[in-house]
Amino acid sequence: MRGFGSLATSISPTRWLLLLSLLAVGTVCLQRALPLGYLDRSTSPHGLPAMASPHAWEQLDNCRLVSRSSNDGDSFRIAAAGKEHVFRLYFVDCPETIQRSAGPDRIADQGRYFDGIGNDAVITAGQEARSFTSNLLRGTPFTVFTRWERVFDSHRFYAHVSLPNTQGQPTDLAEALVSAGLARIHTTGADHPLGPSERRQHQHLRSLERKAKAAGLGAWHLLSTR
Repeated sequence: MRGFGSLATSISPTRWLLLLSLLAVGTVCLQRALPLGYLDRSTSPHGLPAMASPHAWEQLDNCRLVSRSSNDGDSFRIAAAGKEHVFRLYFVDCPETIQRSAGPDRIADQGRYFDGIGNDAVITAGQEARSFTSNLLRGTPFTVFTRWERVFDSHRFYAHVSLPNTQGQPTDLAEALVSAGLARIHTTGADHPLGPSERRQHQHLRSLERKAKAAGLGAWHLLSTR
């Protein structure tokens, strides 16, 4: 029986290249077949084992809004189970609340989205969005679904936020903001762990947006005041 060294010298360079290519393809296939985060042994910020990167979905019940000057329509601090976190909604981006909170290009971009409203109108809409979110969440327990996906390299994490169901109104905060004309559909989306796929939710939000625009709600109302 020939040893490995003898066998190796008998294989042509072309066959070695083919074998190495097959090995590389096999490694990639194996990585894709394993669950996301299979080798991730870290823990989520909430203290539970993480199964993926982003982590597995986690449901935080009985959340409370924590009052902070940095809160706005789509990003806010919450308290749950004795810990505080800052979350940012999937799918939507509310107008800025103050001029210095973002560069002029971002504010102008938000204005263009709402059919060309000016910078002052953008700030007005942003302040309305902040009050809208605060009024919905303040004093009422709500539920957060997150997989601890960071917003860029910040201390914020993306999340779905569900509100108590009242009189048939939208129970998803992103939906409520779009329905009120106070958010644009303009950021990372994700499947809801208990609801629609990312694609279907995006389509649903577009439908809500068309209705809000036709009714002249929120920032869409500011078109008539330019």
